[in-house]
Amino acid sequence: MTTEVKVQKVPWLFVIIFAAVLGFGGTWWQLTTAAGITGRPAQTGSIGVPTVCMSAMTTLPYMTLLVMGAFGKLPFLRGKLNKNLLTYIYIVSLVCSFGVGWLSPCSSWGAFYGARIMDPVATEQYIPLFMAPAPDIAQQIVPGGIPVPWADLFPSMMFWWIYTVLNAIMMLSLVMIFRRSWVDIEKVPFPHVVAASELLSRAASKESAQKGASLLSPFVIGMILGVAFQFPILMSDLFPWFPNIYGWRTNTCTSGQQWITADSPLAGIVGVSTFQKDPLGMAIAYLAPLSILFNTWFWYFICIIILPQIAYTMGYYTGITGLNGCGRIWCGENLAFGSPFKWIAVSTGATLGLTVLVVGLSWRYLVQTINAALGRLSPEAKTQLEEKEPVPYRTTYAMLAVSFILLIVMYLATGITIPSAIVVQLTFIVFWFAIVRQVGMAGFFFRGTDKG
Repeated sequence: MTTEVKVQKVPWLFVIIFAAVLGFGGTWWQLTTAAGITGRPAQTGSIGVPTVCMSAMTTLPYMTLLVMGAFGKLPFLRGKLNKNLLTYIYIVSLVCSFGVGWLSPCSSWGAFYGARIMDPVATEQYIPLFMAPAPDIAQQIVPGGIPVPWADLFPSMMFWWIYTVLNAIMMLSLVMIFRRSWVDIEKVPFPHVVAASELLSRAASKESAQKGASLLSPFVIGMILGVAFQFPILMSDLFPWFPNIYGWRTNTCTSGQQWITADSPLAGIVGVSTFQKDPLGMAIAYLAPLSILFNTWFWYFICIIILPQIAYTMGYYTGITGLNGCGRIWCGENLAFGSPFKWIAVSTGATLGLTVLVVGLSWRYLVQTINAALGRLSPEAKTQLEEKEPVPYRTTYAMLAVSFILLIVMYLATGITIPSAIVVQLTFIVFWFAIVRQVGMAGFFFRGTDKG
């Protein structure tokens, strides 16, 4: 007995139009609202900024699903927003969100543009014009208010666009190779997706569209609590006369972290730099496995609280108690870079080790996928293996190989040697592969390792 499986077609026209609207509209919104490119006020008006530092969780995809859920209750749209279409809406929104937020200046192209301004002499020698415009053109970005020099910007815009797309294809290929292992076998939780899946299910549910949500339902209560928390923060940032109810104007980062000042009662604990006030961080943690949560706080207590305090009593981290907030981590020879622990090196090595460990433990699985790609499996075994995959493994490995080779070619065009180009791209793969795994397991990643 055979069963007919209906393959859903990709709504390419809708995806392209929706991505264009979000790309242009999202950038316009980000640059013209009160939040601006910096993400203030308190990231409330920002649609592309990680809402909690190191969470990689942006607001745009969830906002989009909420809006679509509301539209789905309209009579002429009721029942038409199916899970297939909403999934594409979520994916497009998620991808676009990272391109319209304030993190763009921190991305590769932003760093090169900034280097042109900070050190025009050195960059003229080492950075080609197709990576960043000439110093006098780059300098025009700072004051603004002048006609855009498209002819001068276009080469670098195309270079970084192609570079980003190729890296996206390469990482997407890796994710598709490990999809079955992570999702079907290991069942990695991916807390961000759990939250999105709940919104998606509500938006696509015919029952919820017909009867609506109860005022006492957890969803509605959560929405009310969210508004009660976020609205006073928005108002206090926009209007100086509004009461500072949650103390968001005082020693608070845009991501909701309260930083410790030198005169704080906690200043004597050298490992305490900030603490998170945004309840969203706690909400994400509730979706992570208990073992992950235990390891997080246990090793934080050992490595960041106890060991640095012992080192401080032995003469290390001189003057650290006089520093505020993140300065204890990133400034000078302190917790991240200073002896005796140099935690940034430890975390970098741990990130490398995580990738090696995951890949090493998955060698049988990888061999199986390679055999499927090379046609070494029987047709029945190959069909069963690729049953839930979006494309055959042969296509996935071809995408991986082609994107990797083209990226090497791009590096060579910038003047990098072949060995250096290979090392740079392998480093990219190693660290972002580990970060995807960290976000998938805990909903957060370790800051600093994203930049190697």
